[in-house]
Amino acid sequence: MKVVTVAEREAVIRLSEGELTAICNSLNEICHGIEIADFGTRIGYSLEETQALLDSTGDLLSRMRQSNR
Repeated sequence: MKVVTVAEREAVIRLSEGELTAICNSLNEICHGIEIADFGTRIGYSLEETQALLDSTGDLLSRMRQSNR
């Protein structure tokens, strides 16, 4: 991971395909693989928001893999 810029409440980063895969797999596990009591409190994001992030991350990973063909 390479940090490109950091602003007040936002960062721009560069991720390799492997790093993005690890993030996507981790999000998938916390959304679907394990049960987490008080999900929003413990994760800091609601389950619905986390699932949306997983969807976006998965779409980005698919696009990355297609561009590498």
